[in-house]
Amino acid sequence: MKSKNEQNTLLIASDSMMLNIVELRLTKHMNVKVRSFSGATIEDIYHYITPLLGKRPDFILLHLGTNDAKNSTSDRIYCKMVDPIY
Repeated sequence: MKSKNEQNTLLIASDSMMLNIVELRLTKHMNVKVRSFSGATIEDIYHYITPLLGKRPDFILLHLGTNDAKNSTSDRIYCKMVDPIY
């Protein structure tokens, strides 16, 4: 956690489901960065967030799997989320 004068940073990474989230409406107690990647699969999002992790966010919220749902079973989607090497 940061000192009293510094805000923590939350990174929200998602497919297009979070496209219309307005960062400024979420920043009262935390610095929020929303990054959405239209059409991205689980593997895509893991790849896309790698450079963002260099900024060392304090918290990360991933919204994953909606673009994988039509081509994978729920068990396979779960495994891809938990173990990106799967």
